Amino acid sequence: MLEHLDYPAGVSLFLSECFRVLEHGGTLTIGVPDLDSIYERYHKRALPDMNSEKYILGHPLEELNYCFHQGGEHKFLYNEGFLTALLLHFGFSSVVRRSFDPDLDTPLRRDGTLYLVARKSVS
Repeated sequence: MLEHLDYPAGVSLFLSECFRVLEHGGTLTIGVPDLDSIYERYHKRALPDMNSEKYILGHPLEELNYCFHQGGEHKFLYNEGFLTALLLHFGFSSVVRRSFDPDLDTPLRRDGTLYLVARKSVS
């Protein structure tokens, strides 16, 4: 949901509150659309699924724009480097990428989602 918050004000408030309420040694997991994978699909000119009502021509640019805007819902997109730096900025002591986990994550988010786990230091 981070991509749906206004940047920078909404994101700053959300991440500072996450850090504040999290116990020392606790972790925050964030899953967002992965800008790098979106760009890679566009760069390879991968064609979108034409069974979708989101596209007219089935052009890669339509999918790129959908990912960026998602009907006006997306406010900001993230990649691993930027989101890691942002989490560290708000006080998290370590940030690591994790893979899709079918026990935790929605199957619809298997592809194209960036999952990061940020840890608040023990002390």
